[in-house]
Amino acid sequence: MCMLCDKYYPISKVWAFHIFVVSIRHPDDLEKILNSTKHIDKSPGYNILHPWLGTGLLTSTGVKWQTRRKMLTPAFHFNILNQFVDIFIKEGDCMTKSLKDVGGTVVKDLLPFISEYTLNAICDNILNDIDMNSIT
Repeated sequence: MCMLCDKYYPISKVWAFHIFVVSIRHPDDLEKILNSTKHIDKSPGYNILHPWLGTGLLTSTGVKWQTRRKMLTPAFHFNILNQFVDIFIKEGDCMTKSLKDVGGTVVKDLLPFISEYTLNAICDNILNDIDMNSIT
């Protein structure tokens, strides 16, 4: 697939079984598509997520997707995310230390480590945002 994309740069198309795949690689072309509010339908692969996640931001389309994205976008502004960096670094260091403390054994499943320290970072950030004086 990579060789075909390179050979037919910037746009290539392939039929894979019953699925038609278009690869668009030029930044200008990608920008036009990604900035479009018209072409935001998800691929059929997202349907398997509906029973688990419902139709939230990740799986929704159309007006529902646009409304939810507009609500969340301000929360991910650089200035807001910048205040969380220290906690992410602290938890990353703790996770690294914890992995080193395991010793000479090979850790085959990183999910418990990642889950624990991700949850710690989320909780620390949430609790740091709460004004403790407002809690009654």
